Amino acid sequence: MEMRLKVCFKCHEFVPILENNYHNTQEIVAFEKFHSGHPVQVVNEEEVANLKRWTGKPSAGE
Repeated sequence: MEMRLKVCFKCHEFVPILENNYHNTQEIVAFEKFHSGHPVQVVNEEEVANLKRWTGKPSAGE
């Protein structure tokens, strides 16, 4: 089963999308709020490269 990711192409960060996981749902909401206005898309894991997992902290470039 392939994993789906929500990716921010401006910050080169992602958050995994896990089913039936409360903590992940909260993480996705925070990710969407932080990356509001950025180009964000849901993709399959194998479609992206050179990205880092979002930790909720601003990137060096922000």
